[in-house]
Amino acid sequence: MPRVISINCAKPAASAASGPSPRRPECSAAPWAMPSPQQWRNANASTKMAGDHLALDSSVVVRHLRGHSPGISRTLAEADELYLPVTALGELLFGVERSGNDPRAREPLEKLLRDAVLISPDDQTAEHYAKLRAHLTAKGTPIPENDIWIAATARRHQLKLYHDDAHFELLEGLIDGLRA
Repeated sequence: MPRVISINCAKPAASAASGPSPRRPECSAAPWAMPSPQQWRNANASTKMAGDHLALDSSVVVRHLRGHSPGISRTLAEADELYLPVTALGELLFGVERSGNDPRAREPLEKLLRDAVLISPDDQTAEHYAKLRAHLTAKGTPIPENDIWIAATARRHQLKLYHDDAHFELLEGLIDGLRA
């Protein structure tokens, strides 16, 4: 059975008297079901995967979900398997929260979650993270922490990281990346 994530639709106390916010619908959004860990197909136990298997950075997911890039959508449709690092999922869920839990933001993400395998960091991912961060620190070229974790998760699972962030190119040779 999928885990249900409750969405808090209560108005913040400061805005209770001012009526509904146009960016925060009044509890019209039902709780949504996130696939349970059993449904994630445990990718942590896997070894190198054959075919076109892509780990997705939130940058390409956002562009795909907004319909801003037919090229990204085509690449995702043609991939053999899509993997979503849980760190990227956190970034995407943050976007849904910021939208006031707008169903137009939530529903496309739910569909993506049904089509992708969620991959979580583990002790081996932490080793990859340490190597990537040490490399960036030595070069004096920091990138956002979440992106180091996303890259480390892709590297741990030997997946190609599909992204649209130039800073991932600072990891060229250390990760297998595909820029949108």
